[in-house]
Amino acid sequence: MPIIALTAAATVEDRNKALVAGMNDHLMKPIDKLALQVCLSRYLLPQDNQYAITKKLGYPPIVNTHGLVPVKTPIAQKGRLLIVDDQPSNLKVLANGLKGEYLIQAADCGEKALQLAERIPQPDLILLDIVMPEMDGYAVIKALKNNPKTQAIPVVFVTALDGTSNEQKGLELGAVDYIAKPFKMPVVKARVRSQVLLKHKTDLLDRESHIDGLTGIANRRQFDEKLQIEGQRLMRNHQPLGVIMVDIDFFKPFNDNYGHGKGDECLVKVAQALQRVFRRPADLVARYGGEEFVAILPETNRRGVQMMAEKMRQAVWDLNFAHGYSAVDSRVTVSLGGISREVDTLEEVKELLKYADQALYQAKAQGRNQVVIYGI
Repeated sequence: MPIIALTAAATVEDRNKALVAGMNDHLMKPIDKLALQVCLSRYLLPQDNQYAITKKLGYPPIVNTHGLVPVKTPIAQKGRLLIVDDQPSNLKVLANGLKGEYLIQAADCGEKALQLAERIPQPDLILLDIVMPEMDGYAVIKALKNNPKTQAIPVVFVTALDGTSNEQKGLELGAVDYIAKPFKMPVVKARVRSQVLLKHKTDLLDRESHIDGLTGIANRRQFDEKLQIEGQRLMRNHQPLGVIMVDIDFFKPFNDNYGHGKGDECLVKVAQALQRVFRRPADLVARYGGEEFVAILPETNRRGVQMMAEKMRQAVWDLNFAHGYSAVDSRVTVSLGGISREVDTLEEVKELLKYADQALYQAKAQGRNQVVIYGI
């Protein structure tokens, strides 16, 4: 749980002492309204159990005794830092002080920093100097926040520019924290650790908001976002976009007779079977709702959509999951409807779902456990 010092002890030493003791931030009295709003906005994330999230991310508890005990994390869970400073001595001091806990990248100018920030895997946190030639820190953070690929990366200013006005300007531009030089490494470690943990927590919550809680595959929200992104991309490239709608045949009698527990097991098995069919990173299969699933296949023509839909049907058939109350077969089966076409507007992208659903309805009307492609 984040802890903020709220105190009349306002010297730099008081602030550093609070941070070294383990507090996440420091506000001095009398309280400035803007400073309070900015500070609180850093920590008012969706409520969750901090210890549970920390444990899930692979971090051991943070212990404070006579200072900070470094948090040792597995390589896979180490945070990634991008340090930006035009002075090699500053880069070296920060990198050497933080490399035991984080994976470090360094840039000696703003332009290089922007390039590194876009590379995958992206940094979890950027430590950014303000006073740099050609492109100063203010210009760098503006560019980061105006780029959809980098705007979510938190930035901490580490600079010799001191004073309330400089700190306020940095925070208003989107920085999450401000560390004045000369800095003390225990203070830097404390604040970096806090921001990296918050970033990992935010990323975890974002990932979980895009995953179906039962089946573990993408949910409708992720599908809708992916459909719009791929639709816009393929509009520019004049390439076809494929969509497949899937429905489990006679799922209601399955649920009614076997119970909802067995029904959930069936949904999980079908979802896993459908997902195993896809190999391309650009393809996506998602749970659309209830017993319905949907897939996106960018740059795939009708023949390709038909081939993938048939593989999906066969994958579920091969499960041989018993269904004694189906009018199709004694095992669980699916019906599928697909479409592929070039799109010129977002309205046409949305219509792909309508046409795929019409093809799915036709597959059901023709006896189920089959594939129908719209327009064929």
